[in-house]
Amino acid sequence: MAVAMKSNLGVRINILCPGVVKTNLLSSPNLEDHFGQFSELEGLKEMVLERNDFEVPDDVAKASLILVTDESKNREILKIDADGMEFISLPEPCESSQSASFSATAKTFRADS
Repeated sequence: MAVAMKSNLGVRINILCPGVVKTNLLSSPNLEDHFGQFSELEGLKEMVLERNDFEVPDDVAKASLILVTDESKNREILKIDADGMEFISLPEPCESSQSASFSATAKTFRADS
């Protein structure tokens, strides 16, 4: 990935990080069929649904289009949660090491759509 990010090969690398997305899976009456050993998290699911703290699939799809269609976006993380969307820039790849320590830059915005 670092090689693709440093080269001029025309490759853009972005990451989409949605929060909890309200899908049919969340409203399934039998979580054990879908989650197996994690079905114990039923209480957490109920808490999220009660707080209305989730994204809808349409919002996630719109956010993915931002990353795909805006060619100026490269090395960006687009975080989506109930508070809106936030871009976080990935650091420049380090030449001497495959891991890097960095301080990310975040830009928060609200989608009007």
